[in-house]
Amino acid sequence: MEEGKFEMLHKDLGRAINSFKSSLTVRLLNYGEIEQDLMINGQIQKFEYNIELLWKLIKAYFQEKRGIRYQFPKDNIKAFFVDE
Repeated sequence: MEEGKFEMLHKDLGRAINSFKSSLTVRLLNYGEIEQDLMINGQIQKFEYNIELLWKLIKAYFQEKRGIRYQFPKDNIKAFFVDE
């Protein structure tokens, strides 16, 4: 059976969240100012990637499970929280 987009994104988001959590465990005080800045920027990028995957997962949920199509990220997220 072929894996759907929703299932694929769900797995990807799980891995991305674990990677983000791991990045938050790094003790920045062990590094110099430049390295700290690079690591913080990396953490921010990982957070943004998680948010991107989250709204795409929500979009896939509505399309595959409900047959509803929302085009924009804001519409998907709003519908998800209103639809409970």
